[in-house]
Amino acid sequence: MVRHAVLFVDDHWHDKVARWCSGWLRTEVAATRDKLQGLLARARFDLAIGQFCKPDATARSVLQVIALKTYVMALAGPVTGSEVAHFLEMGADEVVPSNVTEVELTARIRAVFRRVEASRIPSMDGPSPRAATLPLPRAERKLFRYLLSQRGRIVSQQELIEQVFGGVHVDGTALVRVHVSHLRRWLGAHGTHLRTFRGVGYALDPGPFHDWSL
Repeated sequence: MVRHAVLFVDDHWHDKVARWCSGWLRTEVAATRDKLQGLLARARFDLAIGQFCKPDATARSVLQVIALKTYVMALAGPVTGSEVAHFLEMGADEVVPSNVTEVELTARIRAVFRRVEASRIPSMDGPSPRAATLPLPRAERKLFRYLLSQRGRIVSQQELIEQVFGGVHVDGTALVRVHVSHLRRWLGAHGTHLRTFRGVGYALDPGPFHDWSL
């Protein structure tokens, strides 16, 4: 079995997860910001897990560093829906209640690793540091597939809400912004070709993606 690498932003969950997943998981703990930056510079991780109280300035500073390198699972709670959205906008790829059970967290970790194996992106010039192993979540995969089918055309936020995200949402435009941000980060060097037309919508430049498919 492949041994995947997980970076823990603190030691709160490290010992439990390491015990549950021993044999198929390699773990590191970054208890300080200096150690966090050092580990991210020296090694590649398939997943980073951190516990946060609220989406405050401290959480933002940590998430922005990690999100450039790997998939981020933020354990938080109790949090409101708007706070979950803030965590996602700060760079978290997934927000999980901090009272999550052993069974659920282990299943979530395995799900991330399945996406790591299944979602290798096409080769690209100058990829982002996390491009090689970044799993593409289901929502971003649907979004990218739809934008690929419409590449070269501006797609409105309302069209994305209806065609990709299943219709009416309380704050559909915020939902679209979050997933577009995640997709752009996943695209790495090609992220600049996912263009935002403020107040109108989004478009993929046709050139770089002419032979891409999902």
